[in-house]
Amino acid sequence: MKNCWRNTVKATAAKWCKPTVGSLLASCLERIHSEAAAHPRYRIPTTTSWANIQKDGTYSVIPRSAGGEITPEGLVAVGRIAREFNLYTKITGSQRIGLFGAQKDDLPEIWRQLIEAGFETGHAYAKALRMAKTCVGSTWCRYGVGDSVGFGVELENRYKGIRTPHKMKFGVSGCTRECAEAQGKDVGIIATEKGWNLYVCGNGGMKPRHADLLAADIDRRNAG
Repeated sequence: MKNCWRNTVKATAAKWCKPTVGSLLASCLERIHSEAAAHPRYRIPTTTSWANIQKDGTYSVIPRSAGGEITPEGLVAVGRIAREFNLYTKITGSQRIGLFGAQKDDLPEIWRQLIEAGFETGHAYAKALRMAKTCVGSTWCRYGVGDSVGFGVELENRYKGIRTPHKMKFGVSGCTRECAEAQGKDVGIIATEKGWNLYVCGNGGMKPRHADLLAADIDRRNAG
């Protein structure tokens, strides 16, 4: 590890090399190298609380809603839990329900009830896939030419929980009107009349970047 750091410290791309090396080691080695583990940038996030601390010292809890889907029963369960623990609820930019204001001591019971209701962690605290944002696609929209929700759910369930160098976001749009903003995601997929267009390296953060078209009009198997 010291040799890796020494060889990259003066390189122009050192700020990209170090996180990459640290992430690869953390992912591949059964026992994480002590130097990688000691650095907060590479540390595997805690899964004991499955929550993010907020500015006031309380925690946010975000269960997974693959593709933005949630059942009526799930909505009722979330509402009941929010009322019981006096939580603020909000639909996040990732099409998930965020529960805010949780006390640390309440987190185990909150998650017990969420899991009992069929939810799982949305990895909002992790360097992993956060979500696959979708529009309603051809199932409901008169303009849709592809099943964006079904594809988004499939992708999210396939890649959830896999460690990545940083948080990852997917987007799947059912037509070129692009309601899911797929071209602003790390991986974006857009339905066309002939198949799916696959985009990569988009970003909507502090330095927005339009994604690059990697492949055009490919079938669903190759797009995912």
